[in-house]
Amino acid sequence: MAIDLLKQPLFLVEQSNQELVAENLNLKNSNKMFVTLFVVIGLTLATLYVITIVQVSNYNKISSDESEP
Repeated sequence: MAIDLLKQPLFLVEQSNQELVAENLNLKNSNKMFVTLFVVIGLTLATLYVITIVQVSNYNKISSDESEP
């Protein structure tokens, strides 16, 4: 691989380096997008879980209040 790069003209080596840098930046942006997506999904699920717990707790309080005379 290194011998092949040495045989190529310099502008081709620079072009491939620039393409690798661009692809690397693209992958980094893609990784950030996926991490952000999973964080948002996790926070949403946690919020829904807490809301459900609060609603069940309130329902149990109301149910116990109605059963007492």
